[in-house]
Amino acid sequence: MSRRQAVRALTRLGRGTGKSAYLHNFSRTFMPEAAPEELTWFD
Repeated sequence: MSRRQAVRALTRLGRGTGKSAYLHNFSRTFMPEAAPEELTWFD
């Protein structure tokens, strides 16, 4: 499975569930240099 396929699968399965692991991965995609406090706020 390619990285793109993996991200698409995670998005399809995790979106709208409110699960913190999915939200954290989503946040990291858009803010790779963010501090933990910023990620907590965004999640």
